[in-house]
Amino acid sequence: MFRSVILLAAALALHDPSAGRAQDAPRVTQVGWIAGCWERSAGARLIEEQWMRPRAVSDSAVIFENPAHDFPQRIIYRRRGADSLLARVEGMRGGRLRGLDFPYRRVPCP
Repeated sequence: MFRSVILLAAALALHDPSAGRAQDAPRVTQVGWIAGCWERSAGARLIEEQWMRPRAVSDSAVIFENPAHDFPQRIIYRRRGADSLLARVEGMRGGRLRGLDFPYRRVPCP
């Protein structure tokens, strides 16, 4: 389910008509750290993700946002060293800001 939410949010964010403007181009290389394979294990559960190079944001965080979505409205990936990242989904539910954190580690791609 989480993977589906991320893929949907990424698709919606990448469909932004303002994306890809000339002023955004230099930042693409700054978020290249997210490219590759990542996994998160929680007990017997294993979540795997594979990312292509994203379009832009900063050198330590990538934020996908869609305020019109029910939940989450925002997905944030923060770099935590060379081989780990923290994914956070957040948004308004019941009039309150809610969020969930998901730690990932880099793994070799199959």
